[in-house]
Amino acid sequence: MFDNYRFAVFSTAACAAISVQQLVARIKKNLLMKIKMCYLTILGFSALLFSGCVMPRTYNFWGVGGLSPIYPAMNYDYINRYRTIETLSPDLKWKDIKKPNQTYDLGVWETAYRSVDDIKKKAAQADTSWGIFIYGTNNISTNYFQIPIRLKPNTYYNWSVRIRDGEKVERWSSFSQEKVIGSAQIIYNNNPFGFKTPPQ
Repeated sequence: MFDNYRFAVFSTAACAAISVQQLVARIKKNLLMKIKMCYLTILGFSALLFSGCVMPRTYNFWGVGGLSPIYPAMNYDYINRYRTIETLSPDLKWKDIKKPNQTYDLGVWETAYRSVDDIKKKAAQADTSWGIFIYGTNNISTNYFQIPIRLKPNTYYNWSVRIRDGEKVERWSSFSQEKVIGSAQIIYNNNPFGFKTPPQ
């Protein structure tokens, strides 16, 4: 009888031990599944970021006092800053910040871009070239100027202005932008203003 009692106690303890082991195994399994789901979520979010979902942080104008363009209007983004205009002889306009005794210089550069894909490649190379200088003038007393030459159709152009005070000139105005892609930080400096001419 005592042996039967010991066997019953042992069997109950064994069953309890098995139940605890099963419970622990089930908890571990659920925990691993949750960890896996969290990992996949984070992985998916990171993939979304690196696939082109880019958050612009800031942009600043260089030069004197934030000398910025008014027309053509532009997006302050390295890749998407070239808006298509409606004429081959644009009337460029910018923020008027010069003093009465000062004037403006204006410059226009033809880029090597032929498509947005070209701009993306240059962005990956951190290229800061403005292109080929095709037109320039100085002693502009107003904050607007119509380019007297006919530009090429369907072409990307950069342009900028700077303040002239006699023989002294400031640097060409440009903008910079900081972007965050995932955990990486990219800064594009010395970006001129830009536009794209219409098709022929």
